[in-house]
Amino acid sequence: MTTSEKPETNMDAILGHAMDKPVPVEVRERMHRRLADFRERFEAEPAPAGFWTRLSAIPPRAKTVVFAATAAGLAVAVGIAALMIFSARPAYALSQTMQALNQVRFMHIFRYSADGSVADERWIEIGDNGHQLRYRQDTHAPLDFFAVQDEKTVLAYYRDKDKNTVVLTTPEQQEYEWIGDFGAFFKDFQGEGIVVIEPNAQFHGRRAHHVRWLKMNTEAYIDPETKLPLSMEGFDIRYEEPPAGTFDIVVPKGALVVDKRPGAPSTEEPAWMKDEKTAEVRFAEARNAHVAGDYEKAERLYEESVKLQPLNNWGWFWLGCVQSKLTKYDQAIASYTKVIEMFREITGSVPQYACLARAMAYRAEGKETEAKRDLALALPLMVDALYHLEGAQMFDYADDPSYGRHPKPTPEESRTRMYDRLRLATGQAPTEAAVSDEQRNVFWENWWKVHAAEYGAAAQ
Repeated sequence: MTTSEKPETNMDAILGHAMDKPVPVEVRERMHRRLADFRERFEAEPAPAGFWTRLSAIPPRAKTVVFAATAAGLAVAVGIAALMIFSARPAYALSQTMQALNQVRFMHIFRYSADGSVADERWIEIGDNGHQLRYRQDTHAPLDFFAVQDEKTVLAYYRDKDKNTVVLTTPEQQEYEWIGDFGAFFKDFQGEGIVVIEPNAQFHGRRAHHVRWLKMNTEAYIDPETKLPLSMEGFDIRYEEPPAGTFDIVVPKGALVVDKRPGAPSTEEPAWMKDEKTAEVRFAEARNAHVAGDYEKAERLYEESVKLQPLNNWGWFWLGCVQSKLTKYDQAIASYTKVIEMFREITGSVPQYACLARAMAYRAEGKETEAKRDLALALPLMVDALYHLEGAQMFDYADDPSYGRHPKPTPEESRTRMYDRLRLATGQAPTEAAVSDEQRNVFWENWWKVHAAEYGAAAQ
């Protein structure tokens, strides 16, 4: 921007070009307010001015386990369409990260436990086509699990003393992966959504760009020199060649081997594997009963499922939902807490949809202090999701155990549902004069700025 250009004029032109139409006055005023807040926050910083970009994330993949302990497989993929709001100095562009990632062949990923030991370590080799070629996972907490995969064979080793079982399959039958399709991952840097960049954050004592992905509440730190992620979803990332033998398929001595590859002799599965299948059946039956409104039956079936498969986060969450329906609020709080602590242990973050659900259960028990503590975690993302509906997806999923069996909510339906959640959680609502979505959004944004301190949170 030249010194003769006013920031407002420059921003309006950029917004108009991005939207390909005149900018509504409510949008323009909101963006000017955000720009002023952001500039005031960073004007004393020596690094490039901050900016907003749009970003998308892909919903959980069904075919594989990414974070094995969550039993939900959160496949991380990102997308960016650069929407530069203001920059008085050369700004860091996330397109540079995409270019850098295209040169990556190996990724070394690890997560630390509370005592500083490595709780989870992954190695990934990426092929020229952007797809995973080979993979290795060594997880010690919250479950003891090892997997290694080449282009022909997948070895999964369940190391718990009561299991000690190796399962052999092909990549077509079962695939373990951390991110998924890396070609799509790079391409998705041009997608939609929202991310907030803080160019002068600290990561392990070094300067890094802090990225927050609102849809999945996923955070990353990006190296300003290499433009590569240093950390993502609680995992540290390095780009280095693995030691020789990292991807070798070696069956541990003394382990029971269940070979499911085509043409292999049939092997009887151990009891724990049969229990896993039973848990999946009970979980499906519980969801059906839940949708039908038979909450007592759903509660019984969810309990049977999580007893056999205790790391099924959705089993615990929807168990809490039916317990709330049955006014068993103490039990519901315990079930929601299982989900929250599971995510906190594995990713270092919390699922806001579970915080919202637990807050409402606390409130039903008359525990307003505890309810507000949880709402302080949920409300900021809920308000932001009014502007960036990708952030509403997990709330929509959590509210509907039949999600995926019918068309997903339209943007209008998703926004209306978020309005309803905010109204129920806060007891507030826009005036009748707020007739447009933009006016309602501004109401909630301003309301949170005024009342965030009452919840022990900072207005963001």
